[in-house]
Amino acid sequence: MKYQTFQFNVSEGTQSLFIAVGPIPPALFRVVGPDDHYKGYIMSGFSFPAIYYSAETRATLNAKKEKPLSGTYTLQLFSFDDTISDGLDCFEVCFNAEADLSLANYEPSVLSTESFWEEKEASGEVQELPRYYKGDLHAHTFLSDGVLTPFQVNQVIEDKALDFVAITDHNLVPMGFGPLKRLYVPSFELTLPKGHLNIHGLLEPDIYKPLFSGSLNEAIKFYASYSHVAINHPFFSPWDFDINELDLAFVHAIELICDPTYPGSNSATEKAVSFFDYLWSRGIRLYAVGGSDSHSDTYADPMTYVFSKSHNQLALLEGLKNGHVMISRKMELLVSYKASYGEILPGSRIDDINDLEAIGVMFRSEALMDLELRVLYNGHLIQSKKIAVKAGECVEYSFNNLELKSAENFHWVRFEIKNTQGEWMAFVNPIYQGTPNQSPGTWGQLMEEYLRHETAQ
Repeated sequence: MKYQTFQFNVSEGTQSLFIAVGPIPPALFRVVGPDDHYKGYIMSGFSFPAIYYSAETRATLNAKKEKPLSGTYTLQLFSFDDTISDGLDCFEVCFNAEADLSLANYEPSVLSTESFWEEKEASGEVQELPRYYKGDLHAHTFLSDGVLTPFQVNQVIEDKALDFVAITDHNLVPMGFGPLKRLYVPSFELTLPKGHLNIHGLLEPDIYKPLFSGSLNEAIKFYASYSHVAINHPFFSPWDFDINELDLAFVHAIELICDPTYPGSNSATEKAVSFFDYLWSRGIRLYAVGGSDSHSDTYADPMTYVFSKSHNQLALLEGLKNGHVMISRKMELLVSYKASYGEILPGSRIDDINDLEAIGVMFRSEALMDLELRVLYNGHLIQSKKIAVKAGECVEYSFNNLELKSAENFHWVRFEIKNTQGEWMAFVNPIYQGTPNQSPGTWGQLMEEYLRHETAQ
């Protein structure tokens, strides 16, 4: 990793500051003010221009909205590209009238008057109502390699009636974004040469300090202490996950249905589900999440449903970490694990797996489809039902008499839907009996064991 530091001085009375970075390979610049506080970032190599503008009333989406401070500003350059020379001189720094003139060359969409990090809870609606909330946990914008501006993201949210959205641009989180019409979960996709992870639910915008002040596991452990950490598209070539040293004790979930319209997605999901079942057979409780990984306007395919006590970030993260999650494509979905004493949420532990009396399924299809509804116990199919549905048709079905064998140790039941072409249409996290494995090991160790297991089958 390449690391360099650049500095420049800002004089007293400066009202606006503009920085532009010349054409260089993809790199990140962390901006630190004279007060040693994080002020934002500049990222080269993506759709959003490699510029930074800050003033008291407005700023670019990547900059803190404030009157520039007098003193020395520091730019910390991080890059995986060693071709960036040590003598790099690629900056244009402008002040006051020149800064505003330079900014005028760019589209208004790069600007924000929002102070999201100062008024975080003002973003989105607050509804104190326990229910499933639907949204997308993996989506990109023009801040990195997507296309949508904040205004266009709002249009998509409204069109798809989403309750929340997590913008997961590559290795960055904006200082301002919005205002959005629904709950905005500040997040980013940690994009490393050997794998990607989503970090959902940030408490501050300076995501870089833990990444560059310690080991990867130390950084992930720090994020996991308050955020939700998910491994992205683990078997999806060419973005396969291969960070062997990653300690899975710091990970909450694996992305199963990702970017389903992209070639090879369904095959990747098959492998991911197989690995998911292997983890659970070892008592390793990593949950499933979905994500569109959309770089255009195809947000919420798949849709991720999270059971949350209320419509705010803290409650949503609690639901995610507890695995109260369903994933679906082209349908509105509600699946209920039912016991004599009431409903059991996905991801929940129960004292006796035989307390499960039925699995109720309700869905409304968006298209004509031939589907197979499937119940699995310890990774093995125990009941299924084939159903032909019409567009707009509401279907209700109940799996009863599940005939689960009484057993000790770790056991689980889960639900899924596939169409007759073998495409994944829904996945619901398991309920389980027993004590989870609290020391799962590293990704590399588990992958070696999994491959030996698959070879032996």
